[in-house]
Amino acid sequence: MALPKITFSPGTSPIEGATGTYLITLDTAAPVGGLTVNYNTRGSTATLNSDYNFAVGENLSAVTADSFTIAAGATTATLKLMAVADSVIELNETVIVELTAGTGYDLVGNKTDFALSTNVAVDDTVAPIISADFNGDGNADLATASQVGNVSVRLGNGKGGFTGDTRVAVGRSDSITSADFNGDGNADLAIANSVDNTVSIRLGNGSGGFTGDTSVAVGAGSERLSIISADFNGDGNADLATANYYDDTVSVRLGDGSGGFTGDTTIAVGDYPSSITIADFNGDGNADLATANYYDDTVSVRLGDGSGGFTGDTSVAVGDHPYSITTADFNDDGNADLATANYLDNTVSVRLGDGSGGFTGDTSVAVGVHPDSITTADFNSDGNADLATANMNDNTVSVRLGDGSGGFTDNTSVAVGDRYPDSIITADFNGDGNADLATARWDGGAISVLLNTGNITTAKLTIADDGLYLPLNLVGDQGGAKNDVLTGRNATDYLHGKDMSDTLSGGIGNDSLWGGHGADSLLGDSGDDGLSGGWNNDILNGGSGNDSLNGGRGHDVLTGGAGSDVFSFTSKPVAANADKITDFNVADDTIQLAGSKFTQLTTPGELNADNFVKGAAAIDANDYVIYNDVTGALTYDADGSGAGIGIKIAMIGLNLALTATDFVVI
Repeated sequence: MALPKITFSPGTSPIEGATGTYLITLDTAAPVGGLTVNYNTRGSTATLNSDYNFAVGENLSAVTADSFTIAAGATTATLKLMAVADSVIELNETVIVELTAGTGYDLVGNKTDFALSTNVAVDDTVAPIISADFNGDGNADLATASQVGNVSVRLGNGKGGFTGDTRVAVGRSDSITSADFNGDGNADLAIANSVDNTVSIRLGNGSGGFTGDTSVAVGAGSERLSIISADFNGDGNADLATANYYDDTVSVRLGDGSGGFTGDTTIAVGDYPSSITIADFNGDGNADLATANYYDDTVSVRLGDGSGGFTGDTSVAVGDHPYSITTADFNDDGNADLATANYLDNTVSVRLGDGSGGFTGDTSVAVGVHPDSITTADFNSDGNADLATANMNDNTVSVRLGDGSGGFTDNTSVAVGDRYPDSIITADFNGDGNADLATARWDGGAISVLLNTGNITTAKLTIADDGLYLPLNLVGDQGGAKNDVLTGRNATDYLHGKDMSDTLSGGIGNDSLWGGHGADSLLGDSGDDGLSGGWNNDILNGGSGNDSLNGGRGHDVLTGGAGSDVFSFTSKPVAANADKITDFNVADDTIQLAGSKFTQLTTPGELNADNFVKGAAAIDANDYVIYNDVTGALTYDADGSGAGIGIKIAMIGLNLALTATDFVVI
C-alpha cells in the first residue's frame, strides 16, 4: 500500500508580533491516530523561542521542537509560526522548515541536491555523451565521442563508479546515440562525424566491446552534427536522423535490422540546426522531429508520416541562439512539449504542445552562463518533468524543478570543475532510484558524475520587523536648524532639538528633552526626565529615573528604563502614530490617554473597567481599549464591537497582566 505523500509550502509570512503559516497537504488522509512528521530548522537566521515559536494550526494535534502531528483523517493542515515582537531592529529574519524522513509517509521534494561523485577519465576534447547498458549487467554505463576520433566507453559498477578504458575508433565525432541496430539485444552505437559528414555504426557485443566499420553518408555538419534514433517507418527497426548544422537540413536513414541503413531523405529545417529530438507531437502514433536552430532562434517541427517521410513547416520562436533541445510533458496534459537551452541569453525556453503539432507559451527559465546542453527527468520524484542544463562558461549544472503546469522552480546550481561542461545526460548511476546526472567536459578529458543525494522538502517564511522603528544615528553641529547633538550636564537641563534629526542626552539631572520636528534620539539618563519626541519617528529612553515619555507623532520607540514611568499618548490615534513600548511593567508603569484625542474616554482618572478588554477584538459596544496578549498590540476602537475597525496605538509586549488600572485618562 502506498504511503501518504506530503507536500509542504510557505503560506503567510508574519511581521513581529503576528502569526505566519506553513501549508501542508497529503495525497491521502492521515491514518487513525494521526501522522507524525519530522522536521528541522537548519539554515534559519531567526532563533527559536527568542524570535519565534511554532504552534498548532488547523488539523494539527501536536507540535514539538522537531515534529508535528497531522490529525487523523486530514488531507490539509497548517503549522503556525508565532513571531515574537521585541525592541531589537532585526530586518527580514528567515525561518526555514525542512521536513525529514520518518515512518508512514513520503515527501514530495521541492528542492533536490546533487554531489560531484567522481570524475571519469576519457579521451581529451570530448563533448557528446550518452548512457546505456553496454555489458548487460543492469547498470548504467557511459560513452563519449571525441574530437580525436575515438569513442570512450566506461562501464558502471552500479554504485556511481566506472571502470574500463575501451576506445572505439570512429571519425571526428560531434554527437552520439545508442540503440539496437542489428536486433541481437545488445546496445549499439551511432556516431555523427562532422568532418566527413558520415555516421559511424558500431555493433555492441554485449560485454562492453564494439565491432564493425559501417559508415552512413548524411548531410553537411561542418561545426556540428546532432544524431538521434527512433523507428520512423514502423518496421520495428531502429532508424537514424541527423541535424545537419551546415546545410540547414535533417537527414533520415532507415535501418534494415542488421546494422545497415538505406535511403536519402532530406528535410529542410531552420538556420543552423544544432540539436534534434523526437516525440509524437500530434498524437498519431508516428515519430516526429524537432530541431533547435541556432542562428534564427527557432525550433522546426516536422511531423512523421509513419513511412519514413516528414511533412509540415511549423516554426516555434524560442530564446537567443538555442543550442540544445529536449522533449517531455511539462504540464501533464498528455502532450509532448519542448525545451531549448539558449546559449546567448542564459535561459531555457519552454513551449507547450497542443497535441496537434503546434506549440504555445513563452516561458523563459533562467539558468547558468551559456547553457550548451539540456536534459530532462523527474529529479525530485514528484511525478513532474524537471530540467537540467550544462552551462559552458560558468562550469555549473543548473537544475530546475517542474511544477506540473509548465512552470519551473528552485535554483540549484552544481559546480562541475573548470573545463567547460558541454554535454549532459541523466540516468540512475548508483541504483538508488534517483535520477543522477553526468556531464562531459569540452576540454578536459573527463566526465563529471553528479549523484542525486535525495529530495528536500522545505519552506521559508520571513519575519519582517514591524517597520515602525528604524533608528537614526545622527551627528551634527550645535544649535539652529541642523542635526544637533545636545548633551546635558549634571544638573536639571532643558534640551530642544528644534527642526532636524537630533541626538539629545540629558545627563544625570531631572531633564526636559524635546526632539522637535526631526527623527530624534532622546536619552534621559539617571534623573526623573520628561521626554517628548515631537513630529517624527523618535527613540526615547528614560534611563533609571521616574520618567514621562511622549512619542508625539510618528512611529516611536519608548523605553522607560528602571523606575515608575508614564507613557503618554496625546496625539490623534491613527496608524501612523503607533509606537512600541519595549519594557512596560504592569507593577510600576502607567499609560496615559488624552481624552481630547481618544474621544470616547470622557471621564478623567483611572480607566473605567468596562472600557477595557483583553483579547483579539472588542466584545461589546463600550470596549474601547483592547489589549491582545498574543500579539502584544494595544488598540483603540471608538465604537467597541461595532462596524468600525480598531486602530493600533502601540505594541507593548506579550502576555502582560494588563488591566484597566494601568491606564489613566487625562
